[in-house]
Amino acid sequence: GYLVADKMVKGVHITNDPKNRLDIRCKNINKLRELYSPYDYKNIITGFYNQIVNMEFYAGKKSFFYEYGFAYGGILACGFSQYLNKLAKIEKIDKFLFVARDGYILKKVYDRYYKEYDTSYLLFSRMASYEIIFEDFPNEYIEKNIGLKIRDSKRDNSIKKILQECNLEFMEKYLAENHFYRNEQLNKKNYNRFKEFLISHKEILISHFQESTQAAKQYFLHETYGCNKVCIVDIGWRGTSAVYFKHLLENRYNWKGTVIGAMIGAASDDITQNHIRSGLLHTYAFDNNYYRRTGKKNGEYMSREETICVEALFSAESPSLTKYTLDQHGTVDFRYQDRNLNKEIIKEIHMGIMEFTKRFAPVIRKYSLEIMPRDAYTPLDYLMQNKRIRKMISNVYDEPR
Repeated sequence: GYLVADKMVKGVHITNDPKNRLDIRCKNINKLRELYSPYDYKNIITGFYNQIVNMEFYAGKKSFFYEYGFAYGGILACGFSQYLNKLAKIEKIDKFLFVARDGYILKKVYDRYYKEYDTSYLLFSRMASYEIIFEDFPNEYIEKNIGLKIRDSKRDNSIKKILQECNLEFMEKYLAENHFYRNEQLNKKNYNRFKEFLISHKEILISHFQESTQAAKQYFLHETYGCNKVCIVDIGWRGTSAVYFKHLLENRYNWKGTVIGAMIGAASDDITQNHIRSGLLHTYAFDNNYYRRTGKKNGEYMSREETICVEALFSAESPSLTKYTLDQHGTVDFRYQDRNLNKEIIKEIHMGIMEFTKRFAPVIRKYSLEIMPRDAYTPLDYLMQNKRIRKMISNVYDEPR
């Protein structure tokens, strides 16, 4: 049969008649210009994708970021949503927790077209998580909050500035006795000594972070109440959110359930790969030994540029979470960055993703078609081979996270 998408007529038609007027209309479009296709193989999924994307591309010019979401984010969101339901059946998952902000549009697609299990949007960020894991992983907190900053020698790396950015201004009163000065620049030479200074004041810092840790505990236990097994859903790459969440719930909070994580793709470092092999993390599109594109490694361009490009597809318009806190009544509250510099870009990308899924997902579900990981990730992988596009997206979108 022929799988045909028609922009003028609502819906999709499957026919066995090559003279059908809808087939003819698609063929006429195909004759006008060279068809766009990221695939070097054919099946019913890739054929349907090609028709939808080409009819959209040739229907009139849209913004670059709308087309980016439409052609590269939509099919990946649909395929990943299907995968989550398969994973839930195998792992007996009660609830999916889609992690902010990369899980925002994924949850929207899943809830609208694929929902078979309970879901929540979990307010979480690397920035906010460092305070609540400090007691158990102080080195992680220091490295991510301070170590990464001092690698940029062009910025102001004075101890005063660093402490302000970490909301640790109160630590200034301990500097002199440890032979540090407020205006002293942190660098490779004195970083380890400053790290030792913070570790030596660990109990003071734990006390300072107490409100954040209490708020996070209250919030996380509320989101997992009544569940035996939850799955943290993120796009990738090291599973930090799932690893931290599992540690806190199972080790710190004495929660009796199980936490696992699901991601689109995984980094190739040993620690992440060990988490995959232990069953903590599950990947849809690729990991170190699980590649989708024949003869190639999906994610082989997964430099900072490609990471930003993928994160741009699945972020949210809201600013990033910076801190868990409690209001005057002891209720959980949240603090955010002042604004999201990429709000308008993300809005265009999401419009594209939702428009694609509106045309694609209902038909895939109706005919019980499975989107294989290779089908879902190949369009984005194909685009990431274009260095100019990678650089352009990452330069426009890049934002401190």
